[in-house]
Amino acid sequence: MPKEKKESKRDLFLAELAKNFGRGVALAGNELSLRQIKRIPFGILQLDYLTQGGIPAERVTMIHGREGGTKSTTALMLAKSYLDRCNQCYQLKCKCKNSRSSQVLYLDAELKCESEGIKALGIDFDRFILVQPLNSEQAIDILEKALRNESIGFVVVDSIASMCPQVEIDATAGEWQMGIVAREINKLFRKMLAAMIARTRANTAPTVIVINQEREKIGVTYGNPIVLPGGGGQRFTTWLTLRVWSHALKTKQDNPHDDPILRVSAVVIKHAYGPSGHGAEYVLAMGDTSDGLKFGEARDWEFVKVISEKQGFLSWTPNLNGSGPEKKGHWKVEGTEMTLTQEALKMALAKREELYWNLRERVVALY
Repeated sequence: MPKEKKESKRDLFLAELAKNFGRGVALAGNELSLRQIKRIPFGILQLDYLTQGGIPAERVTMIHGREGGTKSTTALMLAKSYLDRCNQCYQLKCKCKNSRSSQVLYLDAELKCESEGIKALGIDFDRFILVQPLNSEQAIDILEKALRNESIGFVVVDSIASMCPQVEIDATAGEWQMGIVAREINKLFRKMLAAMIARTRANTAPTVIVINQEREKIGVTYGNPIVLPGGGGQRFTTWLTLRVWSHALKTKQDNPHDDPILRVSAVVIKHAYGPSGHGAEYVLAMGDTSDGLKFGEARDWEFVKVISEKQGFLSWTPNLNGSGPEKKGHWKVEGTEMTLTQEALKMALAKREELYWNLRERVVALY
């Protein structure tokens, strides 16, 4: 009996809060348990495995790194992944039947977003909005309006480091404005969170990706010299922070027939819903390649082989009494009678044959 009375008082309290402050301001425990973190995959198997399925939907993700580290490309790939999915259940094949046609807003402060890259990734131009603000104050105001508009479901801010306050534009080159950028960026994140909380009450919260560059502290001999422009407040607002950087491949730069590829490394700096501190490396196609990759796709067959072997999807059986290609042994695929030599397995995975997609599907099911 006391338990029923206590629940009744709680319901009255929740009803009073909803009446005075709006519906959704407070949630009972049973309502909170229904909220699950949904994911928007990168489309790069290594990154999806690293982040347990992709970036958290309806949350803030930061991607930072050095120049040419594929930060903007990764953000556009995530935008494409969002547009391909239901913006309620975030599945390729919608199960909720309540999907709305949301827009992607790309706030470009670096003049990097070009139609060629958007078209190459297959992004729908009818659902893409490009904004190029004149100053950081304009960028913050536009961003807040976009986040409060229910037609906008995915926002990319590119980038924090390139935002310029109006007072800096009006000042001469010899005048300094200490701390103004950090104060404005902290205001941007506070306004961003306030707008997202308002949308969360209506179950229409947007997903935000913030891109930032890297700088180095002067005179740091020991420890990490990397610092992010815009102050320290941004680190506390993000749910997932990913650092990416690219490496030069050993190819002949003067050969026009070389594949347009980059070797990219990524490390999870912060992950509110999963492990952090882990890294991955992958080869990203920046155009059509000789092995059939398209712009924005990663060469992941070696990763599929490693994880499949680790999980027991592939098993190696030595055969010292054999001869020819079978002398050293063969690979056996779990659940089938299929056996392959080392060279045959490599060929089947590299050429993306049916075995590749079968094993890849099993790996995806792990997260």
